Amino acid sequence: MSSMGEFPDEAPTMDLRKIAFRVASPFETFGLVSAYRAGGDRFENEFRHESLKKELEGLGLRYGEYLGQWEGNREKSLAVKDISPETLEEFGRRYGQDAVVYVAPGVRKLIRLRA
Repeated sequence: MSSMGEFPDEAPTMDLRKIAFRVASPFETFGLVSAYRAGGDRFENEFRHESLKKELEGLGLRYGEYLGQWEGNREKSLAVKDISPETLEEFGRRYGQDAVVYVAPGVRKLIRLRA
């Protein structure tokens, strides 16, 4: 399995902006991204989530799954290990996200993708 770890649906939700500060160690580089869309139905969002995972796996990228929250909406999210900020931003745009979070030693950055 390519995943670094999984959390069950009943795990407490975490705001994606806060995950970066709770999960990161000084030596880890990762990005936080989701394929969920507010207002999308559960089937559509699950399909998008599985598609994102397959794309990441196809690139050999490892990830951990988290039940996150963005602007009050619960959504499955992925912490992608060793992803570049450019690739992270590309996935965020491809999946219609408002923002992604990039974390590297000494860096914790919210990258807004929509105005």
